[in-house]
Amino acid sequence: MEAFKDYKYLLNRGYSRKVALDAVASRYLISVEEKLILYRCCHSEQEIRGLLSRKVDDFEKLAIDGYNIALTLSSAIYGDPVFICDDGFLRDISSGRKKKDEDLITDSLVLISDYLPLRDFEVFLDSQVSGSGVVAKRLREKRVKVNLTKRVDSSLISSGLVVASNDFLVLNMSKRIFNLLEKLVANYGIEVSFDFRRVEV
Repeated sequence: MEAFKDYKYLLNRGYSRKVALDAVASRYLISVEEKLILYRCCHSEQEIRGLLSRKVDDFEKLAIDGYNIALTLSSAIYGDPVFICDDGFLRDISSGRKKKDEDLITDSLVLISDYLPLRDFEVFLDSQVSGSGVVAKRLREKRVKVNLTKRVDSSLISSGLVVASNDFLVLNMSKRIFNLLEKLVANYGIEVSFDFRRVEV
């Protein structure tokens, strides 16, 4: 946890992520996986305040970052490393290789739709990912609204809707955000690997 504390200190002091991460990695000789955890789970206090100022607890219509949310949820369900980051959003450290598992993605998104049975939401999927058409077809058969797009990030950000994602760039650029994964994990009683909000810095 000393690496986390030092990395966060440097970010708070205005250092770039690359410079801060390189310095901490050199000081503590952390692994590639540990570097990825730091990169995804640690943010400056200014960044966190920015996200929290746009976080909402309710919505009229929700735009869901399909692959990112589904992959992290499936990782949590199957016991792969998933972390509650210091901004309160859940992230995993998978490489994205599971995107090719159409059944896994579909099942995760159906589980999400079961959690939101009476809510108005739309799932955004990257049309350039192999199997997206199949996933979209299966979801539509279950009456889930799907938006296949070549630019998921920009489509989410410009949608004008409350956005459910765990991609920091998307969250940072969206006007209103909803922490869907936090709600799902709590609702289904899913355990996560570690809560970085508990680290005292």
